[in-house]
Amino acid sequence: MKKILCPVDGSHESLEAARRAGGLVETYGAELTLLHVVPLSFFQLLNYRPTMLETDLLPSQLEERLEAQAEEHLKEALEACGCQAETLKRLGHPAEVIVEVASHHGYDLIVMGHRGLGGLSRLVLGSVSAQVVHHCPTSVLIVKADPPPEA
Repeated sequence: MKKILCPVDGSHESLEAARRAGGLVETYGAELTLLHVVPLSFFQLLNYRPTMLETDLLPSQLEERLEAQAEEHLKEALEACGCQAETLKRLGHPAEVIVEVASHHGYDLIVMGHRGLGGLSRLVLGSVSAQVVHHCPTSVLIVKADPPPEA
């Protein structure tokens, strides 16, 4: 195993996947790439919880907010994995982008959370992890995490 792809969305389970991917990097000496996909669909954007005021923002302002959230999710994942990793940001439908990146860039393994931020979008579109497992020729390790501790 030489290259591992770990999609992250800021959810508890994606951070646990990043931790597990970091352990695999240490064990196998593999390269790790953390991928954050800024979603295109309306239902997936709802998971970013925009306020009514923000829905009136100019597209460039919304883009800046999503970019900042992507940077924060990648920073958290870098801390969680505990190793050096390349970071990628893409715009698109998460499952399609994950499959495309993994398939066309020679990844040996995808490590991803069982469930991410998508609640409403999962009901309408199906889970991203299920779509990736179904459509990607790359091996996929699905990580289930214990519930986050109560604050």
